[in-house]
Amino acid sequence: MSKSQQRQIIRERVEMLTGSEKAAFSHRICQRLVSQPELQGTKVILSYLADEREVNVDEFNQLMAQKGAVICYPVVRGESMEAYYCPQERYVLNGFGIREPERSSSILIDREAIDLVIVPCVGFDAKMNRLGHGKGYYDRFLAGMDADRVAVAFEAQRLERIETTDQDIRMNKVITEDAVYRNISLI
Repeated sequence: MSKSQQRQIIRERVEMLTGSEKAAFSHRICQRLVSQPELQGTKVILSYLADEREVNVDEFNQLMAQKGAVICYPVVRGESMEAYYCPQERYVLNGFGIREPERSSSILIDREAIDLVIVPCVGFDAKMNRLGHGKGYYDRFLAGMDADRVAVAFEAQRLERIETTDQDIRMNKVITEDAVYRNISLI
């Protein structure tokens, strides 16, 4: 099955979730995420600003900021992605309709300073393979980084097997409303 076919199957599953289910599942995922041991001593986290199809991690972002972590968000520039800290919380929609920090009021963060990356996904499998939207921004950004990689997803986004290429970066963990999946060989 092709990646585009896998994306279509998963999108149909996610569309069947109600808004209240997505909100409740997102809350449970954020609670699981906050309790993860790798957060001890984490100073800089690259997270994201969710759209209606993704796990909403705003609760996690706020909790970690209250604990003193710097929360930065991705900004797409051409074929690459950068991380920006947005202390004034000014966001704009990029060309894909995704909220991102307004660069003029934000601070560029060196990717080597990032301790943990919270990664959205379209789908995942038990081997910690992540299916993204198909542009490769996260894979290129994560390549060669030492930061922990944790994907968040709804159980409805799990497939038996995700098609991968050599450029796809595996996650250390995937956290859903029901489970924490770990890739023992990467931790």
